[in-house]
Amino acid sequence: MTRVLSELFRREMETAAEAGRSYAFYDEEDYNAAAVVVEDQEAGRVLMRVLGPIYTGFNFNRQKTERRLDAVENLQHIHLVVDSPGGFLDGGVSIYQMLNSRRKKGVKVTAMVEGLAASAAVMPLLAADDRQIEPGSKMMTHRPWTGYLSWAIGHADELNEANKRNNKYHSQVVSGLLAGEKQLKELFVLRTNMTKKEADEALGDTNTWYSAEEAVEAGLVTAVAEDGEPDDPPRNELNPESRSILAAAFARQDFMEAT
Repeated sequence: MTRVLSELFRREMETAAEAGRSYAFYDEEDYNAAAVVVEDQEAGRVLMRVLGPIYTGFNFNRQKTERRLDAVENLQHIHLVVDSPGGFLDGGVSIYQMLNSRRKKGVKVTAMVEGLAASAAVMPLLAADDRQIEPGSKMMTHRPWTGYLSWAIGHADELNEANKRNNKYHSQVVSGLLAGEKQLKELFVLRTNMTKKEADEALGDTNTWYSAEEAVEAGLVTAVAEDGEPDDPPRNELNPESRSILAAAFARQDFMEAT
């Protein structure tokens, strides 16, 4: 399992590197990738920060996030800030579902991309009606893939090839990936400007990169943020000394095997 996680981390860090980003895991909220900070208890406004990779069961705890949201009396507004290379699909979808369920109940959900929103990290954004992106930021979409099983890592077609040489259990993984693809495409059509054909292309075998302006055109976000807007919430800031921690760890080839 550690070798598989090592490959997952490597791929997500490569995605970040392509976009010129580096990450250390954010340690707020006891190592929770979806940290919730109450900005104004009286006004019912909270800030949710998705920083770095999203790995369900490792650095994303939905129950903890749900508890923090439920503890806010008269919750009125959730502002989501994303700077992440992605991670587990179910983690991204889970955050989307948390936000979307509250949006349907009348809670205002807004979102901001600060730096990078790629792969599974795109999903939470789609719960917001007002989705902005900072100038110079990037987004990336691609076809879901998995490294859950040690015998193969890749998207559905790659796993299907490996499946021919393995037992019937592997076909269930392929089926799950295909179901995830269908879910993503339907959500892209529902929440962006994309047609079904465009969603198919966006979730293709290769990475599709978007500048801030291209992300607006595709409907992944609704606008490029303007500097100096008075209602902007406080900006995300990681401890500068922590940014190199994960990069240094990944430079060691024995990182995951040694844990």
